[in-house]
Amino acid sequence: MSLWFIVPAIMYTFYGGSTSEYYVLINAPLVIYILYYLQEKLLNLRFKPVIIFLLVGILSFYIYYNTFNLWIKPNNGGLAQQKDETRKRIKRGEKIPYNEGDIKAYLYQIWVIDKKPGLN
Repeated sequence: MSLWFIVPAIMYTFYGGSTSEYYVLINAPLVIYILYYLQEKLLNLRFKPVIIFLLVGILSFYIYYNTFNLWIKPNNGGLAQQKDETRKRIKRGEKIPYNEGDIKAYLYQIWVIDKKPGLN
């Protein structure tokens, strides 16, 4: 059974393409089944309240740890402020260089280079 996890993990470690995340999901049903099986065995023990408390605590910590960056509100004012700043820079005649992932560069590309409406 360990080969079911180890072989894909090794293969996708060396292959970093976009399909690697997609095909890793093949293991998801097996992982869910194993977690269900372990939980069922743990809940059949004598100390059920303690085990339930520990399972809920571990699950809560896991959820918090994987989502705590999503709870922080951005300080930059969001998309509306970035649009206003880009409009002001365009009206001053500034050029915004293209940087991948920079929303201001994208807006400059759309409004000035592609000449789409939305600059008003």
